[in-house]
Amino acid sequence: EVGRYAVYLSILLNVSYFLLSSVKLNRVSIGLMGLGFAAVALVLQYSAVKSCGAIALMIRATTRMSSTAFLDSLAVMNLVGGVVVLVASAVVWMQTEQIATLLIGVAVCVACEQLAMMLLHPQAIGITIAPRASTGEEAIAILSFFVMLPLRFVPGVFALGTAISTLGTGYAFYLMLATTNGMTDSLLMAFAFGRMALVCAGFPFVAYLYFAFSYVLVDLVRSILVLPDRIDQVGQRLTADKQS
Repeated sequence: EVGRYAVYLSILLNVSYFLLSSVKLNRVSIGLMGLGFAAVALVLQYSAVKSCGAIALMIRATTRMSSTAFLDSLAVMNLVGGVVVLVASAVVWMQTEQIATLLIGVAVCVACEQLAMMLLHPQAIGITIAPRASTGEEAIAILSFFVMLPLRFVPGVFALGTAISTLGTGYAFYLMLATTNGMTDSLLMAFAFGRMALVCAGFPFVAYLYFAFSYVLVDLVRSILVLPDRIDQVGQRLTADKQS
């Protein structure tokens, strides 16, 4: 819901920004860019909402792992990595005064911390801890985790990404109104955050397609691992039929 309304607000800001910029610079092409952005953003927003509904059904599949060693290690990496990225982006922002760098660092940090929290709660990502799980099941669980990983980020990317891009567009709007000698920085910022909004709005549909095709690999590996047991079962049935 946050992502959907953020896209609407982003459309309003971008269309207003590019129309006013076209008047200020006397360039009709800039105004047409705003209208084009609105059309593309509406299509991507519709596909994102539909894809999120399908993804909610897809991620209910569960797998088994023998321990939380892999998950705990990955969680620590994300906890530390998110903080490092945030500090690095803050340093770069103070040196270059580019607010976009800080906003991107905040987004990456939030994504890393979100993933770390999910890893510390395996049931939230469809993983059941079973000490008797076989090595093959562990391999399938790890493979399935990486295949399903983009789906876990869909709500955060769609909501947080579009919200940050909307704030950035609002700041570009402010610079345009406050600028008297030029609009280069304002235009560059508006274009950058406009692209960011489109990418984040299109991410759910791309993640849906990625999962639908890549999960075939997981099913193939699972089929190969259970094949020996199936052959043994068939052999036992044939032996029993002959004896009878």
